[in-house]
Amino acid sequence: MERSKCYNCVLFEKANEWIGTPFKLRDCVKGRGADCVSAPLSILVDVGLLPKETFLDIYSARMLKLFRQNHQEFLRQLAHTFGDNYMVVTGDKSVKCGDIVVRDIGRYREMFAAVYVSDKFLVARPVTGVQWVANFEFDYKISKVNFRCPCEV
Repeated sequence: MERSKCYNCVLFEKANEWIGTPFKLRDCVKGRGADCVSAPLSILVDVGLLPKETFLDIYSARMLKLFRQNHQEFLRQLAHTFGDNYMVVTGDKSVKCGDIVVRDIGRYREMFAAVYVSDKFLVARPVTGVQWVANFEFDYKISKVNFRCPCEV
């Protein structure tokens, strides 16, 4: 288990439990498999910041199809699904613990997401599975309104 300045923080502990989970597209089970969207969102579910029902709605095939077909409508639906307790922000590159950051790339519009915890990003990658990385370029972020990491309180 990796240690950090937040080693006793529940957000860091829950995120760190996912390390080593193999990459498996359309799966979201710690230790068995996760993809680059399910791993970060599952951590928010694990710590009680995101209801499981909201996770399932965001992670649905309908949302993935919308992401690929109409990006502006996807962002609008994403904000609606997360609700008033979250903000979907484009253009702001600052991050705080608990932020989900998203990058979309490629001709076929692939989505890559990470969660920012303790000065690093937790990602799921095809070759390495779930791991910590120091940097992650992103196009927009999802932030819980008025959330402060338990380590900062």
